[in-house]
Formats: sequence, C-alpha cells, structure tokens
Amino acid sequence: MLTEVHTWIATVPAAANAVGGAMAGIIVDGPGGVIVTFVMAGMVVAIAGVTAAWPSGPITRTDSEAEEATSAGATGDGRHVAPCGQL
Repeated sequence: MLTEVHTWIATVPAAANAVGGAMAGIIVDGPGGVIVTFVMAGMVVAIAGVTAAWPSGPITRTDSEAEEATSAGATGDGRHVAPCGQL
C-alpha cells in the first residue's frame, strides 16, 4: 500500500499541471486571454495566501505544534536524520 501512496503523490500534481496547462491555453486563446489568465492566477495566489494565514490554518497549527514540542522538552536529538551512508 505504501507504494500506491507514493504513486498518487507523484501522479496527482503531474495530472493537475497538465489540466492547468490545457485550461490556460484555452483561456489565453479566448477573448481577453492574457489579462483573464493573469487575473485568475492572482486569485489563486490570493486564495492560497488567505488559506495559509487563516487563524486555524496550517501555519498556525504548525506553530502551535512546535510550541508544544518545545515546551514539552523536545531536545532535537536528530532521531529522524538518516546516517550519511543511508541517504
């Protein structure tokens, strides 16, 4: 099952990139093309920024988890770092 997970992690972004490229081509070739494409790209970036900065969003959750780990006495002993020979 782990192999299937890694396959999806590689496949979904590639498929989304292909669909996005095709859609961008259709939009650019239409009326108002380039301007509409840049406006849509700006909207996507704005939505991503709002999502990341939302009070209960991913950045806030990560910060609170890091704070909890630090206050719980996490030492950063490097248990998750692979030895040089196993990279």
